[in-house]
Amino acid sequence: MGAKAAGTTMVGFMHECMVNITKKVKLGPNFVNRPEASKSLLTNSLEVTPIIASHMHTNEPLIDIIKNAHENALIIYIHRKETDRIKSAIRHVVKKQRIKCNMNEEKTRCILNEESLVEYIAKKPHEIGIGSLKLLTCGVYDAIVDNAPPNMVFVHYKQVDKLQRLLAKHHCPELLEKQPIKTNIANGSGKYVQLTHGKGLIEIDEWLDKKIDFIEWTLKMRANATCQSNTRLMEHELFQCPHEAIRVPGLVLDSSHW
Repeated sequence: MGAKAAGTTMVGFMHECMVNITKKVKLGPNFVNRPEASKSLLTNSLEVTPIIASHMHTNEPLIDIIKNAHENALIIYIHRKETDRIKSAIRHVVKKQRIKCNMNEEKTRCILNEESLVEYIAKKPHEIGIGSLKLLTCGVYDAIVDNAPPNMVFVHYKQVDKLQRLLAKHHCPELLEKQPIKTNIANGSGKYVQLTHGKGLIEIDEWLDKKIDFIEWTLKMRANATCQSNTRLMEHELFQCPHEAIRVPGLVLDSSHW
């Protein structure tokens, strides 16, 4: 899964559900992006966690999993529409103050220069640039067609509460009595944008609401994307499903466009 698609939530769930194993294995953050870290699963402990969750930074780990995972493995790709994901990612990096802002005299508002903000977004730093455009590439769709993974599903990120309960039922039933884990929820409160024209201040959330439909086009955010038609067709089927979860083999075999 990419950034801002409930990945941190699912990693947190993995550690809580598999606490007796993960404290021995000591998986590093986003470890599937580092082949040597993945190999450590074989040597860190006799027990291996049956649930693995991680962000992915490029398409390579996903292709690797599709090609090499055991046929009984269930591969779950948690998906979020890219425009919505980018909006959340921008809000997140602003919240984390990864872009410079100036405090007002009362120290109550963090004020961003609008032109600087736009230039920062265009560079796609941090979470802004790690999404489906990097992950769901032609290479990934080719790997799906070539390997027909028997147990791969796409799940909408808003269904992670249900996903946690389903996994808990089989692997850690003691968590069923608890509320689903939610972490890293973006909130732009207290951050303002100094408008270039009009010289007014506007909250970052309102600024994003006004600008998000034009950010990807004007900043060429999708310039290096490939096979977007496949992703859009997948999304069409995903959002038609009442449970917002679809199994890949049926999608591949029943859809001539793949």
